[in-house]
Amino acid sequence: MSENLQPFLQAQGRQLTAVLSNDTGEGEEILLAFGADALIFRCNEDSDAIAVTFETIPKLEDADDLTTDPAWSCFIGKELSTGWLMQNQQGYGDGALLSFDGVVPEVGLNVVAAAFEVLEIRQRS
Repeated sequence: MSENLQPFLQAQGRQLTAVLSNDTGEGEEILLAFGADALIFRCNEDSDAIAVTFETIPKLEDADDLTTDPAWSCFIGKELSTGWLMQNQQGYGDGALLSFDGVVPEVGLNVVAAAFEVLEIRQRS
């Protein structure tokens, strides 16, 4: 397994408690909090590539709380099941997919101009 996917294994099975967005001045971060720890997605402002880590939530000065945002609120209290990193045709890892309580992707993150776009994924019936 790719070392880049290890953070997903560390967060797998944990319940999502909060979602935060933070501008570092070098690109945006999305923090998916699982108690005191977080799956942190960082985008590189030069390449729009995603880096993902699982670590203790850092102290943040001006983070935006996205917990009640409709794109995230339906996942609060649910366990992370699966995570994917996406690579585009130019070789950049600029996207991620997540599923909660299942194996079908439900939400995506895509980097555009050093910021994250949240993609709500709906299944066709």
